[in-house]
Amino acid sequence: MDYHRVGLSACVCPGQGAGMMGDAVLVDGGKRFYAVADSPDRSPSSATNLLTMIARSLENQNVPDDGDDMTAVLNRSRVLVEKTFESIEPGNACTFTGIQLTGHGHQTGCVFMHTGDSMMYHFTRGEGRVQNITVKNFWLAGRVKQLYQCGSIMLEPGDLLMLVTDGFEEIYSSAEARSYIETAFCRERDVKRIMQNILQRDNNGIELWDDIGIVLLDPFIPRDTGFVILGEGNDNINVIRGDN
Repeated sequence: MDYHRVGLSACVCPGQGAGMMGDAVLVDGGKRFYAVADSPDRSPSSATNLLTMIARSLENQNVPDDGDDMTAVLNRSRVLVEKTFESIEPGNACTFTGIQLTGHGHQTGCVFMHTGDSMMYHFTRGEGRVQNITVKNFWLAGRVKQLYQCGSIMLEPGDLLMLVTDGFEEIYSSAEARSYIETAFCRERDVKRIMQNILQRDNNGIELWDDIGIVLLDPFIPRDTGFVILGEGNDNINVIRGDN
């Protein structure tokens, strides 16, 4: 399952370990909010359910403006996400990593919210490197009621952001693999082609056991208000609020 727009590419790739996919991604271009989540094997639709609840909560939220204080945006986003954690049963606990873009032009930044072993990467084209922003942990939405890690970063033109679930590490666990990621980011500017280059390693003799959910975006390319959740329970694309 995949979804592409100018400056944005998202997909959920099934692994070989189970018959149902437990990973899910959320793209809300109108609210400038993006996230990935990973379910336990016993409840593969939990991640989709969590992201759906977050998406519905976002409907009543204003989109951050250039003049908004970054700390205020982070606190507002954190409260919204943690409120949804209260509705998740411990047996359906899942990971969550999400970002809320803020500002425009030279004021562009993002706040991030994270719990579990999904990950957020920040590619800085000026330095030509990929940095893992998040810290892996054992806190899961449903078992805890608060996020493990929150923060904010300012962005520069050419930067890219990537959210991935833990299945990504099956491909990119070595230094050689990290170098491959950086090369893929440096050689291409089109995010769809970068996504294709990254996932091509899946065809190089590696049989993935775990699912992979990925959201890759260029925060400086204007995008439409496309909205989608990809995950278990959605045969293809589940449109809740409209895809304009």
